[in-house]
Amino acid sequence: MKEWTKRLRMFSDRDLYEGGISIQKAARITGIKTEDMIPLQSNENLFVEREFISGLLKRAIDRVDPRLYPHMETDYLKESIGRYLGINASSVFLGAGTDQIIDLLTLVFKKNGGVGIVEPTFSMYKVRSTLNRVRAVSFPYREDFSLPVEMILKGGTDMLFLCSPNNPTGNSIDEEELKRLLDSFPGLLVIDETYAEISKRSLIKYLKRYDNLAIMRTFSKSFALAGMRIGYIIGPPDLIRVLNNMQLTFPISSLSLALAAEALEHLDYFKAKWNQALETMSWFLSELDQGIKKTPTDTFFLTISTQTSTEKLFNELLKNGYITRRLKPFLKFKNPLRFSMAPRPLIDSLPGLINKKRI
Repeated sequence: MKEWTKRLRMFSDRDLYEGGISIQKAARITGIKTEDMIPLQSNENLFVEREFISGLLKRAIDRVDPRLYPHMETDYLKESIGRYLGINASSVFLGAGTDQIIDLLTLVFKKNGGVGIVEPTFSMYKVRSTLNRVRAVSFPYREDFSLPVEMILKGGTDMLFLCSPNNPTGNSIDEEELKRLLDSFPGLLVIDETYAEISKRSLIKYLKRYDNLAIMRTFSKSFALAGMRIGYIIGPPDLIRVLNNMQLTFPISSLSLALAAEALEHLDYFKAKWNQALETMSWFLSELDQGIKKTPTDTFFLTISTQTSTEKLFNELLKNGYITRRLKPFLKFKNPLRFSMAPRPLIDSLPGLINKKRI
């Protein structure tokens, strides 16, 4: 076998991406029309009306000239984020979703200690580390979902990924544990706040107190722009400078940049939708059988474990039009299944289906 084909096989043989299936595949399996499937597997924000996003999109289209590279749109979005968060625009680095930023971060810290990952968590940290041949050290969450601080400090890594609220469990980082890490961890802490706006729990205030902290966010979830692929990270000047040097030239389209800036002009609307998502979660938890194991979620998605196998529950919900995500067992969750909330009319029957199949 030629060397280049061996190299290809190294990557093609790996099943790195967990769990869910596409709407199209779900429709083929079930015979249900694609427009009648309810996608709960990727934590997309269905509380924001498509018509509202279409309105923002039309305004964004009028602002951009697609013949030109997006210099102006890039600068304008950084300034908009700066105003939104009360930070300097020069502290913002934009990426094609946080996935691309994660990829770049693993490359920055490829040598020496590598990266630390507290699991279970967002799979992309390990996926990109694996594909980039970066040393990745896994630290398990404790049974109560607290951080294994001492283990992390002894782990010898140069960077640590923390997700808060954490995906797939929904729990937020305890601030006292975070401060212990920031005071003693010798490397860079990267906190992924993908779901912070919906949860109303953010650690952004610590950016001004610590120079070894960076925070990632995205427009995919809270602002319902998953298809536009816009993420960003705020961090120390040296980190932003290095990421800018590594970045592809113009990785985000003019239209995506303009749409994200447009979304930031309508915060009252989005805040109402974030409240609706949390209210729906409260209703859902009140309807769910108390015997079902649930993660301590602070946001709009939940992982459960029942006595029914993950695969059986997944297939039962799929037959009823609900697409969820199968997870590997972790801690006391032997049959874990994750799904997000959606407006009540879409998921009114979901608690009953789960309750019926829990044994």
